[in-house]
Amino acid sequence: MTELVPGARLPERAFGPVTATDIVRYQGASGDMNPIHHDDEFARAAGFPASISAGMLGAGWLAAYCTEYLGEETVRRFRTRFSEVVYRGDRLTASAEVVRRFDQDLEPRVELAIQLRKDDGSVVTSGTAAGAAKLGLGPIMMAGKTGTAQAHSYAGGHGAHGATGAWDQRDHSWFIAFAPADDPRYAMSVLVEHGGFGAEAAAPRAREIMRVALLKDPQVRARIEKPEPLPAMPAPAPGETPEGAAPPPPTPLPGQTA
Repeated sequence: MTELVPGARLPERAFGPVTATDIVRYQGASGDMNPIHHDDEFARAAGFPASISAGMLGAGWLAAYCTEYLGEETVRRFRTRFSEVVYRGDRLTASAEVVRRFDQDLEPRVELAIQLRKDDGSVVTSGTAAGAAKLGLGPIMMAGKTGTAQAHSYAGGHGAHGATGAWDQRDHSWFIAFAPADDPRYAMSVLVEHGGFGAEAAAPRAREIMRVALLKDPQVRARIEKPEPLPAMPAPAPGETPEGAAPPPPTPLPGQTA
């Protein structure tokens, strides 16, 4: 699992080659039946060499890429723009880089720069996505607030905002949090001396500390660990005794009753 810190890149995912079936299925689902997406003659009359894919199909693939990694329930914002036409047979690759960590609405969030590109490197779709930071504990979420505290006055050239400049001049990094967000049991405050921004230094450390505390709590673990259903036992063949079943009763001897 990639640590979601600024500069980190998510594992890429390939889509395609794009087929006519992909395009038509999207058109049917979206209600966009523009013939430029499935009729080659119509597309050529409009100046294209062949029918073109729907731009929102690529955006949908990028959205799937984000939700598969971040989790559908954590995505807070998704924005894209189209910059290149896609044709049948094109192979596409989705990628993302962490731009920043920040807090909004009492939860730590991460922003990604996302793009979908062809094999030749041309970018088809690009944009940004923001998601709530996850603990990796299923339905258990953490709520918190980041912050900074000045180590020195900025006046006269002293002090450095964020994690830049001399270490002893940088801001202190804060993060306060509680979890589970829907039923609080633990609260914490984390200070990283001269750490810079809270989302970059204190919040990731708080996340790991909170995970340890939650995983030691039996009530929280009961919400996370859901036993898998037992597999169905295969039906025995006619005349066969199922494995583990009690043996049939012995045949009575002559003169005995069962």
